[in-house]
Amino acid sequence: MMRGFVFIFILSVFALLSCSESTLTAGFRSNDDDWDWSRTRTWLLYSSGPELTEAQARFAATHFDIIGPGGADETVPNSGEVTQAAAAAHLKRYNPNVIITIYRNTNLVIEGELHSDLEFQAHPEWMLRDAKGAVVWNTPSTVPGQPGTQPYINFTNDAAREWWVRGIVSAITEQPNGTAIDGVYADGAGTFEVIGRGLAPGQNALLNASHARAVGELTAAIHAIRPGMVVIGNGAVLAECGRSDDRPVDWNPCARNLPNLDGVCAEHFGSFGSVNATTGDFDTDGGVAQAHHGGNVNEKWQTALDIVKDYDGGSQLVLVKSWPGPFSMYRPNGTLEFTWKNLSDAGIKLTDTMRKTLGARALPWSLAAYLLSATPNTFMSYGWWYQLSTGYVPCPDEPASCSSPDDWYPDLLKPTGKPLGPRTHVPGKGSGHVWARQFERVSVEVDLANFTYPVSLVWS
Repeated sequence: MMRGFVFIFILSVFALLSCSESTLTAGFRSNDDDWDWSRTRTWLLYSSGPELTEAQARFAATHFDIIGPGGADETVPNSGEVTQAAAAAHLKRYNPNVIITIYRNTNLVIEGELHSDLEFQAHPEWMLRDAKGAVVWNTPSTVPGQPGTQPYINFTNDAAREWWVRGIVSAITEQPNGTAIDGVYADGAGTFEVIGRGLAPGQNALLNASHARAVGELTAAIHAIRPGMVVIGNGAVLAECGRSDDRPVDWNPCARNLPNLDGVCAEHFGSFGSVNATTGDFDTDGGVAQAHHGGNVNEKWQTALDIVKDYDGGSQLVLVKSWPGPFSMYRPNGTLEFTWKNLSDAGIKLTDTMRKTLGARALPWSLAAYLLSATPNTFMSYGWWYQLSTGYVPCPDEPASCSSPDDWYPDLLKPTGKPLGPRTHVPGKGSGHVWARQFERVSVEVDLANFTYPVSLVWS
């Protein structure tokens, strides 16, 4: 998955291709009049594994508004489109109104994902090459002379771009279950930059331009399938822009593809990528972020969401992916460890039973931070990783086999009521990054730079 600010700047967004106007149904696009704020709207992106059980399909279809079954068996051609379409039909049997998106990466080819990938393999000129003419792989081979996996696409080649769009469309229109699919989750739909891989000078700029054109062409083609189809771009608004030395301190490209999309995903909202792996404290981004924002990672995310909400009258869907943590916990030897996300960053492993407890404990911070920017068009996701078993669906028959609390997350089902106004900064409290927001049925206060500051979610 791709990774996917409080400061004032002028946002310039641009499109390299004029897309057809999105015709979103009420199920995709809502306003204050047709959304009753009776719960927190949710979405789910999970990696396809074994076929969903009836209990899993029923729960997912009735607890999530948007679902993206993703993944593929890289050894089996077109396994991705077949399994995703089958999952879409299965889920819609329990809720015909749930929105189903199929997964497609916008930068590279994941082997086995679509049947059209076989055509790509027959056209080596469609593969991105470095300044020396070597294919650029997402995962290079460790064996000299052997190919890697997941080659990047050379979108500057018109035929490659046409193939990419055509393959995604056919994965929907030529599948027996294709009518159950409502759109595409386009991963990496922000910038196309391949850093440190030996590309020729200026090549990334050409890739960015052709990539934006490809995303726009995809959206136009998906809209043409039938009314209400959508393309949601992950990475179209990046909190990371300007954070690292290999990216310019320029925030405008972070939103470059908003005109080409129906919605965006803020995939790493919250603690993911925001916490120092040694101390467990929030990473305030040092000089770059302080100079441009005077705030921390999560305040930048809030401003990123503002960018989307302010664009085109708030027409964009916004999917927010939040992660549990971090947590303070003691190892058996008495040493204190900070843990978060799926814990791989800290080299700490937790059982699913421990994750149930810790995930439930961490939800209030993630929910409060999300509610600061919630609108009728925003949707929240919360879990440990991308498998269905990592916190999204309970497993009452085998409680130790999944990370979801047995009662899921009851606060997500509570009515918030309509917001009574935007979020407001609360000076003089906590770390200085405390924010609050009032709804008809709940009041929210959370410190975006300190997990230990008490989260206030007062329901009425």
